[in-house]
Order: sequence, then C-alpha cells, then structure tokens
Amino acid sequence: IIPGLLFATIMSVGDNSLNYSIQQSAKEALYTPTTRDVKYKAKAFIDMFVQRGAKAVSVFLNIGLAVTFGIHNVHWLSVLVLLLITFPSPFSPSNAMFMKLAL
Repeated sequence: IIPGLLFATIMSVGDNSLNYSIQQSAKEALYTPTTRDVKYKAKAFIDMFVQRGAKAVSVFLNIGLAVTFGIHNVHWLSVLVLLLITFPSPFSPSNAMFMKLAL
C-alpha cells in the first residue's frame, strides 16, 4: 500500500504543479484581448461552471470507459490519446500552419 500511496502523492503534486504553472497561465492569457468588464464576467463563468463541468464530464467519461473496456484496457486508450496529441497528423491544418511558421 505504501508504494501506491507514494505514487499517488507524486502524481497529485505533479498535477497541482502543472495546474498552477502552465494551465493557469494559459487560461489567464485568454483574457488578454478583452476589456476589463468582459474579462471579469468571463473569468467568473469559466472558473465557476466550465472548469467544474469539464471535471465532472471527464470523471463520468473515465468511469464509462473503465466499465465498458475494463480498467486494465483504459490505460492503452490513454497512451493512444497521448500519442495523437503529441504527434498530430502531418496532414492536419494545424500541423501545416506550424510547419509554415517553422520554416
């Protein structure tokens, strides 16, 4: 039980670190081109409803996947999604735009 607890602690610390460093900064950058009034209204809505709603959807999605495919097979789906995010299709429009900017 102790190795599992250690792993869970490390994962929790890593998740919270990324949340406060990268995710929070990226979210705040979305508000830059707006007026102050729009910024605070949108920020309140996103912080209150969108973030919590997205977490609830992801929990139910994970439970549904675990029930449908079995808990031992869900990690392979996670690896597949991670690979698709990390290495997008060379034919996707976003990759073409990235390659144009890189050259």
